[in-house]
Amino acid sequence: MSFHLPFRRGLAIGLALTISVSLVVASFLWTSTPNAEATTATAYRPDPNGPNGFNQPYGLVFDGEGNLWLSNNLGGSISKVTFPGGVPTALPAYVLPGLNGPGGLAFDADGNLWVANQFDNAIVKVTFPGGVPTASTPYTPVSPANFNGPRTLAFDAPGNLWVVTATGIQKVTLSGGVPTAQAAYDGGANPFSNPGDMVFDSDGNAWVTNQNGASVQKVTFTNGIPSAEPPYIPTGPLAMNNPSGLAIDLDGNLWVVNTGNNSLQEVKLTNGGSPDAQAALNPGGLFVFPRGLVFDQFNNPWVANLYGYSIAGLSTVLPLRPLGTPTITSVDKTDSTISVNFSENPNAVSYTATVYESSGTLGINTVQPSGTSVIETVPNYTPGTPITGLSGSTAYEVSLKALGNGTDTLDSLESAKSSVTTSAPAVTTTSSTSTTSTTTSTTTSTSSTSSTTTSTTTPTSSTTTSTTTPTSSTTTSTTVAPTTTTTAPTTTTTAPTTTTTAPAIDEAPVGAGLMTMPQGTVVPTPVTRFDDGITVGESDFNFALSFANGPSFSSGGSLLLRAGSASTVSGIGFRPGGTAEVWVHSTPMLLATASVGDDGTFSTEFAFPSSFPAGAHTVEVRGPDANGEARAIAVGVTFEDGSALPSTGTDSFNIFLIGAAILVAGAILVMLQRLQFR
Repeated sequence: MSFHLPFRRGLAIGLALTISVSLVVASFLWTSTPNAEATTATAYRPDPNGPNGFNQPYGLVFDGEGNLWLSNNLGGSISKVTFPGGVPTALPAYVLPGLNGPGGLAFDADGNLWVANQFDNAIVKVTFPGGVPTASTPYTPVSPANFNGPRTLAFDAPGNLWVVTATGIQKVTLSGGVPTAQAAYDGGANPFSNPGDMVFDSDGNAWVTNQNGASVQKVTFTNGIPSAEPPYIPTGPLAMNNPSGLAIDLDGNLWVVNTGNNSLQEVKLTNGGSPDAQAALNPGGLFVFPRGLVFDQFNNPWVANLYGYSIAGLSTVLPLRPLGTPTITSVDKTDSTISVNFSENPNAVSYTATVYESSGTLGINTVQPSGTSVIETVPNYTPGTPITGLSGSTAYEVSLKALGNGTDTLDSLESAKSSVTTSAPAVTTTSSTSTTSTTTSTTTSTSSTSSTTTSTTTPTSSTTTSTTTPTSSTTTSTTVAPTTTTTAPTTTTTAPTTTTTAPAIDEAPVGAGLMTMPQGTVVPTPVTRFDDGITVGESDFNFALSFANGPSFSSGGSLLLRAGSASTVSGIGFRPGGTAEVWVHSTPMLLATASVGDDGTFSTEFAFPSSFPAGAHTVEVRGPDANGEARAIAVGVTFEDGSALPSTGTDSFNIFLIGAAILVAGAILVMLQRLQFR
């Protein structure tokens, strides 16, 4: 039996071994030497019980400002992670109406975030009015373009959104921002095998991971029509193990997250794009059920640890972490200066201030073209230092960047610009003083002469201009990252022979699947039809019911069963050597038990009770998962009355009815013939 319907998770091998108490508190470093290259591994796990904690992080994406966004698959939320001082710091999660099992994430060209809703087969657009994430109404296309368990998202160069589902990839056009889905493409002659993720390379080709096929697959496009090539399947020590997440680094090479063995694997694209798998990495046991993958602006990969409730990053320069983006707290102004105030980062060597002119008129020493233009860059800038030589009554913008030393820290991103308009120029005037002096003449009897002398001082006006010379200082700080070597403890667990203590799922809605997680939470899980029956659960943990004569379904799509009918149940992802149990409710009844093989699978035949009443019931499979955690998967079904005929397929009861009708008709004919001869 093949199990083609995973949803999001790989086997939980090593979960208890790798989550330590120290992970709960903050971030830390391990140092190892994979591929003869020094690598620093950083894991960050905020308190899962706090408002900033992650709840099964799945999808990862960076925004234009260098912040990391992740989806909380069980939290119905998204989280923003900033990097002050180069240290990942999660903000409280945004619980948004409309998010239901959020998985893959992708930003469009307009800065809107798109989310794949795994639990209700929809996608959701998240906008940011005033910087606050706001979810739109989920988009749920109808048949034949309906989504079948959407997992991850990717945008192509023309701006179309592609959705990876349980059965293929689907193109969604966004004309006027309105999504319109096309029917899924399953790979055609080279079908996908439980696709997990999708990414586009610089040549416009798509790459898809095949979780059940241990491979990656290239998809080319002719006039927009996809065509899948045969999968690339590395073997031996380079073999992939449930490859799920996928990303391309800044050098154009593929990287794959192997959920099955908790590793990260590079696939170099050489010789015109031919894939060449490299040895897988897992320094210090860093990855725990890895799923999502993304590269930051410094070419460092970041991985979402689904069951580790954490994110993990790798870098090849110690520690190669960018400084946090500075935040301008205020801007002071005069008629010719701007002073920027901000909080300094002790790890920054210095800061650079950049002044932009928004008015498009007079700049410094020149006339700038219309629009925002850089008119001055001030190195070694310190808080409050006046930037001089500016014009009065002019609109400016100013930003900051923190500079690292290039060894322990890297430069930050440029801060958001702050707008300021300088004051109007002041007028300074010195008043003049005028003095008038008059002499009176002396008069005699013989003659008179009148003489007047006037003396006037010339007004003197002076203007004094003061010049202020800014002082600058350089602060140099060198931080040596600590090196910690962690040895994972070795634990030996004896597989249980029964799972009677497993959390029971007494009732599942008809047609719907439910699953208990390791911590006991009950969550929705996919139910998908195949030729012989249905599969319930994820790619790494599921069961299937199959029927020799084909399944029967109600008009609403739920499985129809008849009391006394036989079925085969198969499962994957259970603990090797353990026992799986098959139950039916409403009145709990153990129908069968099966031993789990070394590969985590089982299969057994059983029959439903002949006395089981008609109506809605629940079929449940219990057993320990690969990590020994008690788990359960259930599906709501309908038992039909014994006289009801199935909608599809045949069985012996049908044949009996047809035979009985023939016998009755034959008996009537014999009786009529006898009457005619009497």
